[in-house]
Amino acid sequence: MLSHNTMMKQRNQQATAIMKEVHGN
Repeated sequence: MLSHNTMMKQRNQQATAIMKEVHGN
């Protein structure tokens, strides 16, 4: 099972990628 810290990091990266895409459009 992933540690809480790893999960938060992945979620953060995902959110950053989504924000970049939204602002890119």
